[in-house]
Amino acid sequence: MLSMLVEDFFKEDLGLDYSYSVHKRLETFVSGSYTYGFGRFWSNEDSNVNLCYANAYAFGAYLARNFGGAELIHEIATNEYSNEESVVAAVNKI
Repeated sequence: MLSMLVEDFFKEDLGLDYSYSVHKRLETFVSGSYTYGFGRFWSNEDSNVNLCYANAYAFGAYLARNFGGAELIHEIATNEYSNEESVVAAVNKI
């Protein structure tokens, strides 16, 4: 989630146009994958792995845009927790 959020937030600074953006690469998954959750298919051998990546990105993008932006991303990346505990602790702190 964090790597995709950083790419999203800095796409202009990185010189990426929309056709190469994380949003464009995952838009077909984001639009129809909400029922798959965040962690059912993380194996690269499963053809549905992109659904989990899309959902993680969409959730992170929502949180970052509504609950702290770059400050939230920094807090998730640097707090002492991992996985959903990290996200909950970061949102609560911000």
